[in-house]
Amino acid sequence: MLRDFLFSQNKYPLFISFIVYEDQTDEYITFFKENKIDFTLNHLQEKRTSYDVFGKRQYHPPCFTVNIKDSNSLALILNETFWLPAKNEFYSISFSDNLMFELGEVIEWGRKRKRSIPIFKTKGETTFITIFHDGAGFYLFSNDEKYFTLDKFIFNLPRGTVITQINDTLVNGDILEED
Repeated sequence: MLRDFLFSQNKYPLFISFIVYEDQTDEYITFFKENKIDFTLNHLQEKRTSYDVFGKRQYHPPCFTVNIKDSNSLALILNETFWLPAKNEFYSISFSDNLMFELGEVIEWGRKRKRSIPIFKTKGETTFITIFHDGAGFYLFSNDEKYFTLDKFIFNLPRGTVITQINDTLVNGDILEED
């Protein structure tokens, strides 16, 4: 569904940002270079902990942003990276280069922790997508006029798209089921 939506929008460049595990950094750098895909790599301020045979160690998570210029590159990147949001790692897609991270305090598993919080700049026309838990769908955030009304949004979905829920309202066929 996400791939179909992005292909139907046919709007480039796209900026896909995602966090990888530290030991995958070199693998992704090589992959992007071999496929001539522009990217930036930033290490986030937060510290994560990993364990290996040598014990516990801390690292700053690597975050890639790739600049997608065409549908072939888009398909390649989605095929190579979409397992990350399925594992609940951060993954976003934006129609502009508008993402930054800010270190903040959050409560996680009942404990306060410092985490990198994604912040999308929304000046001017902007559309960005984040991924549901386990990669099972996506959230679209936009101030683009073509998505302003529900009818306009639905018109911009790929043909044959089945809608099961809009915001907190379930859709049964063409009927919205109100609570």
